[in-house]
Amino acid sequence: MAIDGHLCLSVTPFTADGALDRESLASLSGHLVAGGVDGVIVLGSTGEFFSLDGAERASVVETAVDACGGVPVIAGVGATGTDEAVSLTTAAVEAGAAAVMVPPPFYAPSFFSTATGIETHVAAVAEAAGDAEVMLYDGGGGIEIPVEVTGRLAEAHPNVTMVKLTVPLPQKAAAIREATGTAVRVFCGNDALTLYELALGVDGVAIGVGNVVPGDVTAVVHGYRAGRHDEARTRFYERVLPVASIALCATPQFIQVFKLGLARMGVIASDRVRRPLQPLEPVRVEESLAAMAHAGVLL
Repeated sequence: MAIDGHLCLSVTPFTADGALDRESLASLSGHLVAGGVDGVIVLGSTGEFFSLDGAERASVVETAVDACGGVPVIAGVGATGTDEAVSLTTAAVEAGAAAVMVPPPFYAPSFFSTATGIETHVAAVAEAAGDAEVMLYDGGGGIEIPVEVTGRLAEAHPNVTMVKLTVPLPQKAAAIREATGTAVRVFCGNDALTLYELALGVDGVAIGVGNVVPGDVTAVVHGYRAGRHDEARTRFYERVLPVASIALCATPQFIQVFKLGLARMGVIASDRVRRPLQPLEPVRVEESLAAMAHAGVLL
C-alpha cells in the first residue's frame, strides 16, 4: 500500500541531562499513531539528526518501528558523504524502516552540490535501500533538487517514489508530476503552505506541527483530499496554524516549540534540545504556550 497522507516529522526526545530518551520516543510514537498519522518520519531536521551519532540513529529507528505498530516509519539518512548515507540507509532498513528520506549532501560547496553530485548520491542510497522506498528531500539543507534529476532518478530506480517539497515553490509539484507521471508522490514540506499545496493536488504532507496536534493535521489532510474543504480550513486555521506560526515566526525554533508543547502535554519527559540548538527564551516560552492554549491544545 502506497505511503501518502499525513507523514509527521517526529522530534527526538532527550532526558533532562541530554541522553536519548527511548521511553519518551515510544510514548511520542504512540501519540502520533493515536492521532491517525499515515507515517512517522524520524531523523529529519525536526529529529535533530545532526546531533546524534550512528548508534543513536539506529536506536531511534528501532524504537519508532517497534512503537508504531505497523504504521510506516521513514528514516532520515542525511549525511555530508555518500558512504555514510549508504551505511545509514542499510542500518535503517535492517531496523525495519519502510522508507528512507535523503536530502542532498548538505555541507556543500557548489562543486559538490551539482546536479550530477546530487544524482549519484541519491542513486547510491536508492541501491542500498533495496525494496524500501526512497523519499527525496527537495530543499533539505537549503539545496534544491532539479526536476530533471528527480525524473532521471525515478526512471532509473523504481523505489524512488516520494518527494518532500520544502522549497517555497508550490507549483513545482506539477513539474515533478510532469517529469515522473504517477511514479512519484509529492508531499508538502512547509507547515504554513499545507492548504495551498493540498489545493494544488499534492499527495500529502511531511511536516512537523503534527507532533503537537497529530489528529488535527490528519483531519485537515484527509478532509481536504476527500473534498471537505471548509471543514479542513476551519481545523487548519483554528488548531494547526497557531502552533505552526509561533514555531516558525521570526527565528524558527520549531523543534524547541514542539518539544515544549509535548512536554507540557505529558507525552515526553523533557523539552531538552542538544547543542548547537539553544533553549527558548522566556518570552518565546510564554508566547508559545499562549498560542497553544488559544488553539485549545493546552488547557
